[in-house]
Amino acid sequence: LTINNNETVNGTLTLTSGNIATGSNTVIIGSSGSVSRTSGHVSGNLRKYVETGATSKTFEIGATNYDPVTVDFSNVTAVGNLIAGVTSGQHTSIGSSTINSSKDVNVYWSLTNSGVSFDSYGVTLNFDSGDILGGADTDAFIIGKYNVGWTYPAVGTKTSTSTQATGVTSLGDFAVGEAKSNVATVTSTTYTVSAGGTATETIIYVPFGAAKATFLANLTKGQADQTWVSTDIANPVVTGNTLVVTAQDGTTAVTYTVTTGAEPSHVATVTSATYTVSTIGGGAETITNVPFGTAKATFLAAITKGQADQTWVSTAIADPVVTGNTLVVTAQDTTTVVTYTVTTGAEPSHVATVT
Repeated sequence: LTINNNETVNGTLTLTSGNIATGSNTVIIGSSGSVSRTSGHVSGNLRKYVETGATSKTFEIGATNYDPVTVDFSNVTAVGNLIAGVTSGQHTSIGSSTINSSKDVNVYWSLTNSGVSFDSYGVTLNFDSGDILGGADTDAFIIGKYNVGWTYPAVGTKTSTSTQATGVTSLGDFAVGEAKSNVATVTSTTYTVSAGGTATETIIYVPFGAAKATFLANLTKGQADQTWVSTDIANPVVTGNTLVVTAQDGTTAVTYTVTTGAEPSHVATVTSATYTVSTIGGGAETITNVPFGTAKATFLAAITKGQADQTWVSTAIADPVVTGNTLVVTAQDTTTVVTYTVTTGAEPSHVATVT
């Protein structure tokens, strides 16, 4: 049934089957009227008279499904009328709320006052399971009330198909759903990420020279809908870079400060207190004044690394050491290499004859 004008009922409106579509019009239940429902509902606007005192009114409304509203006034001091309506779909301003629009109820309710004076009320918003989006957890539902902006009344009783707000003092539109996540943390199985629960955390033990893409790929979001601002992460990553993580709620944020490992040493030089080691500064140096017949172990023991983490390749050092042998020294950075060529003293003479 579709009405083309406001319709007033002063007796009993009996709903047994089918819906009454109001459009922009209103079904008005007079002060002496009532509603008896077996099935069906008012799809649109339903107005009811509100008496003084502690008064409860149920509005038999729905969109596609039956989504009634019960309003419990704690104390009405002046009589009037209350209009309730329900609209299919999400509220047009749901994006600016803290309700997760992927996990909410796909209808919203409206309460409009016409003369009622009251102190506060509770409202129970009922919905059909088919109205729930994204497998939302009804135990986690909150209620948002929109009137110019969003406010969030205290939540009372919750069931799988209803959520109650309590202590409400003004009217407006109501939306129901899970709250947006406030998780702004990240984790890593590669680096060490602090978890102090503050707005400033750290990511340490990042290898020196790590590429930005590699660094970010080794971090895991604490919640899929959070956003990252990585514009301050250099490529490669350096100590002091920051990653800003903002939770789905748009307000909770954590800034992670990065500490990388020390830059690997470029030192590929050696020294000796026994032999003469050149310091030209190129990739080819010399070790001279090595006594003829020096054992390989003695030779190597008389040479000191310029940096503890460098590596030596001494396979070209004979035993005993001879001129032309080479010692290859590679710095910790694995790219800086110096080759030392050895010169020994002359072989002692074996001539033991006289003339």
